[in-house]
Amino acid sequence: MYQIIKLNTKDNIAVSPMVIPKDSFINDFKITTINEIPLGHKVSLERIIKGEKILKYGQIIGIASKDIQVGEHVHSHNLCFADFDRIYTSSKENITVIKSSKISTFQGIVRKNRTTGTRNYIGIISTVNCSATVVKVIADKMNNYLIKSNKFQNIDGVVCLKHSTGCGMNTNGDGMTIFNRTIEGFKKHPNFSHVFIIGLGCECAQISMFQQQDKENNIVYLNIQDEGGTKKIIDKACALIKNILFEANNVKRVPRPISELIVGLQCGGSDAYSGITSNPALGYASDMIIQHGGSSILAETPEI
Repeated sequence: MYQIIKLNTKDNIAVSPMVIPKDSFINDFKITTINEIPLGHKVSLERIIKGEKILKYGQIIGIASKDIQVGEHVHSHNLCFADFDRIYTSSKENITVIKSSKISTFQGIVRKNRTTGTRNYIGIISTVNCSATVVKVIADKMNNYLIKSNKFQNIDGVVCLKHSTGCGMNTNGDGMTIFNRTIEGFKKHPNFSHVFIIGLGCECAQISMFQQQDKENNIVYLNIQDEGGTKKIIDKACALIKNILFEANNVKRVPRPISELIVGLQCGGSDAYSGITSNPALGYASDMIIQHGGSSILAETPEI
C-alpha cells in the first residue's frame, strides 16, 4: 500500500516516503498518481491553477508555474519562486515538555576554567586565510597519527578551524571586533583540551592580538614566517602536539548537571525529511534541555 504524508491541514501537496509508480492509487487520500513520485518528493492533493500558491507545513513554498493536476508530481518543473505578501504572527501556543527526573546529568569533561565539555579535541585555529592550508595539513597528519597509534582513546581527534579572512581588513571597527571575539570563543571552547593558534606573520590579525591576556598553558601561538615556512611549521606543530597527547588523553568523564550543557544546532544540509523528523526531534530535545537549565543555540539563522 502506498502512503504519503500531509504535514498541515492547509497543505495542497503531500510528501512521499517511498517511490510511488505512475497510476498508483493512494487510498488514504483517494488520489491516483499521474506520474512517478520519487522518494521524498511532493505530490499534488488537489488541482492547482497556474499562479496559485503551493503550501507545505501550512506555509507558502512557491507558486505553480503551470496548471497542476491532482496526483501530479510537484517539483521544479512546475513550481517557481515569486514575491508575495507576508503576514507575520507570533505563536501563542504553550508547549509542555514532560520532565524526566531520570535525565538530569550527562557525562562531561570539566576543564580548568570550570566549563564543561562534551568532547575532547585538540584545536588548530588559523588567524588568517594564508594559514588555512597549514592548519588543515596539521590536523590531517595528526588524525592519521592518532588512528595508527591507537593509544589515545580519550582524544576524539584534532580539529582544524580555518576561514577566508584575517588579512586585508581594517584592524579597528566591528569587523575586527567580531573576528577577535570568534577566535577567542574557539580558544576557550570546553571541547578543546589544547589549542594551537597559527598565523602567517604579516596579516592584519596578528597573533599578538590574541595572546595579550592569555595565562593558560594549553594555548600555543605560532607564525609560519617565524618558523621558516610551511614545511617547518607543520613539522614543529606536529611535534608539539605529540608531546601533549598523553596530557590531553588524561581526562575523565564525570556526571554533570544538564544546566551546564550548551547545544549548538545547525542545519547540515536539508533534505525532504529534515523538517518532518530531525528538526522537530531536536526542538523537543532542546525544550527538555532548557527546562533543566541548559542552553540550546540555533545557528544558521537565515534558514529560520
